[in-house]
Amino acid sequence: MKTLILGGAVLVLLTSCQPSGGSASPRPAAVKPPGTRTTRPTAARPPRPEPPPTTNAALQFPVVIPVIPVAGTVTSVNDPGRFVVVDFALGALPQRGQRLWVYRAGQRVGEVCATHWVAGTHVAADVRAGTLQPGDAVRDE
Repeated sequence: MKTLILGGAVLVLLTSCQPSGGSASPRPAAVKPPGTRTTRPTAARPPRPEPPPTTNAALQFPVVIPVIPVAGTVTSVNDPGRFVVVDFALGALPQRGQRLWVYRAGQRVGEVCATHWVAGTHVAADVRAGTLQPGDAVRDE
């Protein structure tokens, strides 16, 4: 009985190790008739484009630079002096001489030009056009 079980186990091991092709011997190489080409002519196919080089810079994420708009609010108006004080607490400060537009309820009502006087986030600006009021929005556009 032991020989029968041992023989069956050996038979199972030998049959499970065969390649899936069905035969254990490798196939012979195909013989080409003389005078046949082994490669295709190069004129029949356009050349392949070369792949782009893979570098560490190509694998990194793009650099994102946030845009901080120049936006503020008119805090005080001096009509005889034709200047206003604008608070730029939420945006970047404007450049000296930069032209800014003034809006009230979404409508453009005036134009100002930033001067060199700056105190913290407050900037003085000369009124170029329009009649301005405290609370008007000032934006760069």
